[in-house]
Amino acid sequence: MPLHPDISFCRIQGEFVFLDLAQDRYFSLGHELAGDFAAVISGAADPQTCAVFEKLGIVVPGHGHSGGQPLLACASDTPRASLLDLSRGSTSAGRLLRLTLAFAVMRAKLSRHGIAGPAGELAAARGSAAPPRDNAELGATATAYDWFSLLRGAHNLCLPHSLVLATDLARKGFAAHVVLGVQLRPFAAHCWVECQGHLVNDRFDRVRSYTPIRRL
Repeated sequence: MPLHPDISFCRIQGEFVFLDLAQDRYFSLGHELAGDFAAVISGAADPQTCAVFEKLGIVVPGHGHSGGQPLLACASDTPRASLLDLSRGSTSAGRLLRLTLAFAVMRAKLSRHGIAGPAGELAAARGSAAPPRDNAELGATATAYDWFSLLRGAHNLCLPHSLVLATDLARKGFAAHVVLGVQLRPFAAHCWVECQGHLVNDRFDRVRSYTPIRRL
């Protein structure tokens, strides 16, 4: 059965955690339903069990022709190399001003519409831009965002920071992705940007405790 296009999930120590992108919420299953969902993934579940997860909106009926996506957990590999481990260069006041404006716009979009709208804009930018002529722009953009996060502060602001950064890179032709990750006990969510096999705005020691749940 296909996974609902708004839903993604990961598995942490036998427990399934889900993200409903359209509703901008995380949720998990009880132990009994977790076992049933594992059966659905393996194809061993009976129709009644499958119907439970259809009703919950986690899966959709059909075999890949109903707008769903493969019933797979989010890929969990995370790059160990970070562009932040390189020496920090300088950036221009003009770049910082543009970032300040883009950040304010992104926060307003998230406040009004949640994450789904900006996620769609990121995907559209990634699919329409020409490949970059100069890979050095990746490092220059990462440096500018590093300075911006120091000046603006990044505590509890990883989502707008990452969406602005990834969208900026995508419009320049880089295949940048925002990765949303979660951890349990206590529950916490975090996100970061990956591009060309590197972490762009975070370090491995920071993200290693999070399991990716969706890649935008």
